[in-house]
Amino acid sequence: MTGAVDRPPNGRALAERLGATPRPAATAGLPERIRRLTDGGAQYALDTTASAPLINNALQALRPTGSLGL
Repeated sequence: MTGAVDRPPNGRALAERLGATPRPAATAGLPERIRRLTDGGAQYALDTTASAPLINNALQALRPTGSLGL
């Protein structure tokens, strides 16, 4: 599963066209939802926003052995 979290809708639309499952950044309980959808957490996350709240969400959504690229 490939997912995409972004603030502007056009970023999510592009990700969806490329095969990702889009989620708005303001989704309540986002890290928990991602962990549930990925059966324990994402293996990889990549942040291109430099937004502290989104980086924190990405860290919380990772599985224990996951990697976050900044």
